[in-house]
Amino acid sequence: MNSSLKQIQTDHKDLIQDIAFDFYGKRVATASLDQTVKIWNINENNEWIFKEELRHNSGLQKVAWSHPEFGNLLAVAFDRVVWIYEETCFGTGRATQNGWVKRLVLHDSRTTITDLKFAPKYLGLQLVLCTQSGEVKIYECNDIINSNVWSIIHPDLKTNMSSCSSCSWSTCFKLPILLALGSDETNPSSEKLVIFEHNENTRQYTRIEKPSVCTDPIRSLAFAPSVGKLYHTLAIASKSLLICIIKSMPREPYRYQINTIKLSSEASIWRVCWNTVGSVLASAGDDRKVKLWKNNLSEWKCFAVINGDMRSPFVDQNIKLTLMFPKTFEAPASKSKILA
Repeated sequence: MNSSLKQIQTDHKDLIQDIAFDFYGKRVATASLDQTVKIWNINENNEWIFKEELRHNSGLQKVAWSHPEFGNLLAVAFDRVVWIYEETCFGTGRATQNGWVKRLVLHDSRTTITDLKFAPKYLGLQLVLCTQSGEVKIYECNDIINSNVWSIIHPDLKTNMSSCSSCSWSTCFKLPILLALGSDETNPSSEKLVIFEHNENTRQYTRIEKPSVCTDPIRSLAFAPSVGKLYHTLAIASKSLLICIIKSMPREPYRYQINTIKLSSEASIWRVCWNTVGSVLASAGDDRKVKLWKNNLSEWKCFAVINGDMRSPFVDQNIKLTLMFPKTFEAPASKSKILA
């Protein structure tokens, strides 16, 4: 794959706060403080084509796509409110066209929403929200045909965190689903990482033993897709880049063996993201660089660096970047109006 990058002029009038690719990596949504969400599709020539714009009366901070099994749903957050959109068809015959309809507004949060994620499809159509005060809520839509009816199934998971900055679900269906929550609290003695295990029978979440992984603020975290693996891999963006290998202990419920790998980094890390199969990790730091990492014989190695000035020199010329970029990394929440 050619290592050159293309600039896409998004025409956002203010900062892009979040970027989210859909499940297949063929569509992207950009959320901006200019009060719009813009949706882009990739064509057969690998060009990103502007498709539609969703306007609001306030700046937007987070956006997330649902699994395509439940249709095309978008969750968009600003301050204490989340809007749920669904893509539907209008008209008949040759006049048929797609458009986005606002289905629901969730406004139960007491403080600013810092992150939101749809659950893996095995749990059904669920959405988790975390807030600036450490509040965590999980909503569910029981009838996927009627996506404007949601109920709150877990009004407040007890994290004991004073602030929650990021959330992520594990995806391995052969293992209990885990929900990881990170805190950007600066107090070194406060908890930075809390992990819950989902019980398939009771549909309840039980907190696993406290993982002593990180004492620095966590800005982002992401579980890797567990393709063919019987353990969980969690990437953490903090003062350093951390990778946690989480293995369950079958005879000891809610107990896990967690091995942490610290990757060398010259800058603080702000965002982490995995590719489709969990083989490549992308990290974005405050040095205006996106680094791509790959595990080679139990050793994590940086094989490509994407600079903020759009140059992309490969660290290891013997490794070719053969994965689709949209599913390999997300742009960090930086002060750029360019989607790379």
